[in-house]
Order: sequence, then structure tokens, then C-alpha cells
Amino acid sequence: MVEFIGNVMRLSLVRVIDDSHDIVFGAGLFPQIARDLKEKPLGSKYAIVTI
Repeated sequence: MVEFIGNVMRLSLVRVIDDSHDIVFGAGLFPQIARDLKEKPLGSKYAIVTI
């Protein structure tokens, strides 16, 4: 699934072992990442990759 939000493209990738994980890439995502981290439980796993 691909979802477009402004200049952001969100892709859902499915892991064979577990549930799927959202991957978000684009420019100026820090405010969205901060909101997502605040809303999700602290036990969730995150990976943030920058270039």
C-alpha cells in the first residue's frame, strides 16, 4: 500500500515473521516523527535513518 500525504510517501512493507511496519521517507519529517513517537507506546520499536 502506498499513501501520499503532502510531500510524504508512506509505504507498508510486510515482514514474513511479524506484523507489517510503516516506512516513511521524505523531507521535513521531524514534526511528524515527533508526533508519532509521542502517540505510540514506549515499548514500540523504531528505526530512523537519515542521509
